[in-house]
Amino acid sequence: MRRVSLNTRAWLGVLVALFLLASLIPARWANALWHRPHVVVVKVLGPFTHQLKRVADTLRAPESIEISPEYRLDLQQRRYFEQRITQLEQENAELRGLRGHFQAQNVRFVKALVTFWSGSRNTPTITINRGSHEGIRQGQVVTLGVQLVGRIAQVDRDLAAVGLITRPNTSLSVRIVPPPDVEPAPRDVRVRARMEASGKQFIAVVPTGEPVRVGDVAHLADESYPHQALGAVVGVVQHIEPLPEDPTLWNRIEIQPTIALHQVDRVWVWVIEDSASAE
Repeated sequence: MRRVSLNTRAWLGVLVALFLLASLIPARWANALWHRPHVVVVKVLGPFTHQLKRVADTLRAPESIEISPEYRLDLQQRRYFEQRITQLEQENAELRGLRGHFQAQNVRFVKALVTFWSGSRNTPTITINRGSHEGIRQGQVVTLGVQLVGRIAQVDRDLAAVGLITRPNTSLSVRIVPPPDVEPAPRDVRVRARMEASGKQFIAVVPTGEPVRVGDVAHLADESYPHQALGAVVGVVQHIEPLPEDPTLWNRIEIQPTIALHQVDRVWVWVIEDSASAE
């Protein structure tokens, strides 16, 4: 270790002496003295210089580009139109799904945006930005796609309140059938489902022999609704268990809506053209 240290110091001393010598002698002699070592160093390091420059260019931060206000505005407008086109395509797909699922005649589907969400568990409602001047009437059906959301409860000129089906003790007659992606099977169970106090799921009781399975879909079959809306999705069977009071004869089934109804941001109101009311 000591020999290596001495050798390093010796070379450093030689380099310092050479630099001092070069600073003292005339420039012409210094150029002649350093020309040949310079050529050797360039030839040795030349192949690596290009690679090092490429690495440096890659790591160097890009120069900032000044964007004119006109170009920035054009970009913002382009993004807006792209988002609007995507939104319209989604709405058209929902409308096609509605008409394909229900085959509803004399129904005008009015799109509405949700402007307020009620936090009440006993009377859950949402407020929409459509009112009586657009044909909205009390009792009309409200869906999001094929999922039943509720019915119009109160109407003003420009706003309306929708009472959600998640209100505790809401009772609906439903048909429970296999989901669409399952091959057709002769299963069609009609039950009365009631929303429990938590507002999260419907509860129904069926005989143990009824062919109800987890994943089956509960469709609206309640005659208090307009016939055009029959078949709307109320929810999906999530759990089946024996009824504690009589486990040998009855099963308890839980049906949950396919979406969180208190968090929707838009809905479709069913305006039936041949009647002033949806009742």
